[in-house]
Amino acid sequence: MNNKLKIIKHNIWQIIVCLDQFVCCLGGMFISIFSILFKNVEAKKIWADETLSSKAWRWNIKGIKWPSKIIDFIFFFDRENNKKHCELSYDNELNRLQLPPEMRQ
Repeated sequence: MNNKLKIIKHNIWQIIVCLDQFVCCLGGMFISIFSILFKNVEAKKIWADETLSSKAWRWNIKGIKWPSKIIDFIFFFDRENNKKHCELSYDNELNRLQLPPEMRQ
């Protein structure tokens, strides 16, 4: 594949990640609005750079397993070293792989 096609593929993937992060933020915003209407709903801060899959894995770590199970089922093909999609996404967030290489630590 020539270099321009690789760049286009990379850029398309970045748009997909951007939309994923947007949906994650939007969901967090709706929850915070619901927390005003319903006293038993807890409002939490949202972060613009987190994907749904990474957030689902953080919930999994805290014992809320169903979101990551659903996402991992949908992305059954994304596995590496006994890790499924959500855990891989979480690892990518920790390693700052969404940032340009010169901004990673």
